[in-house]
Amino acid sequence: MERVVASALGRRASVGKGQGMQQRKAWGVWVIAFAMIVGVILSVLVLTPREKRLLAGAKRIGSEDFWSASGDSSFTYFWLTERTVLVQNNESDPTTEAGVTTKFYRYDLDTHKADRLAPLSAQFLATSGEGYDMHISPDGAWILWSAGEGGVMLCRLDGTHKIHYRDKGLDGALLCWLGDSLHWTAIFTQKGGGSYDRALVYEVNSAKPVRSLNISPETPQEGGCFGNLDTGAGSDHILGDTACWTGVTRTDEIVELGLGATIAPTQRHTIQLPPNSEIESVLYSPRGDRVAWLLQTDYTMPLQAFLHRVYPRYKAPTRSVASVWVCRVDGTQMHEVGHIDLVGSDGTAPLAVASKAGPANMSISSPDDLDLHWMPDDRHLSFTLQGAVWSIATD
Repeated sequence: MERVVASALGRRASVGKGQGMQQRKAWGVWVIAFAMIVGVILSVLVLTPREKRLLAGAKRIGSEDFWSASGDSSFTYFWLTERTVLVQNNESDPTTEAGVTTKFYRYDLDTHKADRLAPLSAQFLATSGEGYDMHISPDGAWILWSAGEGGVMLCRLDGTHKIHYRDKGLDGALLCWLGDSLHWTAIFTQKGGGSYDRALVYEVNSAKPVRSLNISPETPQEGGCFGNLDTGAGSDHILGDTACWTGVTRTDEIVELGLGATIAPTQRHTIQLPPNSEIESVLYSPRGDRVAWLLQTDYTMPLQAFLHRVYPRYKAPTRSVASVWVCRVDGTQMHEVGHIDLVGSDGTAPLAVASKAGPANMSISSPDDLDLHWMPDDRHLSFTLQGAVWSIATD
């Protein structure tokens, strides 16, 4: 009898130990599963790219009112050196028919002093200068503009060395400096038909063209236009992109145009743009080796985009943004510098996220409101936003 009882107790103890081991194993499995889930979540959070708010990496240079000597914020600026800026300011003037007059100032970022360039302002007014078609030489010494009364005007920033070019074809031509700051070119249509077929090359010390070139028929001109034209990396070629920027586009093409016996493409680069992009402007860096793209596009926060890929039934919200991207001329190293919300049709931004650089509700109504420029160091961009001028690194 005693042996029977002992045997039963032994079996019960063995069963209890087995159940305990099973429970510990089950708990171990749950702990491992939980740790794996936490690890996956942490990995997603760490590896998912952070949202690149334009202001988050930007540095304030100064206020717009500070830059405009008259206190009128209706102005345009051009970089001359890394520390000086040419400011084109539209000031109230009841003596003119339009009620405003254009004044130029050289602004020094170190001294915060704006020197009025009266001779340049007078010359611009006398030739009915077109403010939308002004071009500063790469060395910051010369200014070129389309004259409303016809032709093209050139002078130094101090208003000296004036030349008024009036050759046939200059009215409405595309103007572009060459990299040596001593020559500039005008591209225009001579034969008609909507495509550019002729170019004149001028030297700053001569009133007559030093070269007259045909444009090779191999030069791509989608829709009969160059989207943009600017100084290339050398004095014997220029850069242009060929899109006419109508609606969303997946690619653009940058063309390096060599100035030889004719103007002809030496390199052509197809650029892959971010999805759902509308091109607002294309800016070539001072050295002519990189390109900044100002785009209007739809943006989805990275984590929400990831969740949508994992669980397609989850609808990731999107919002409209103005986004700045930079790449090399050949399209490589494309990356986003930053973006900012566009105001919705109801007058409010779709989403406002606070940043260390500014208030939470930073938004604009149009990408062009940023007035984007390359800075002379070839590594920063500048832009204007809600009463201030900012700079941001492109790397």
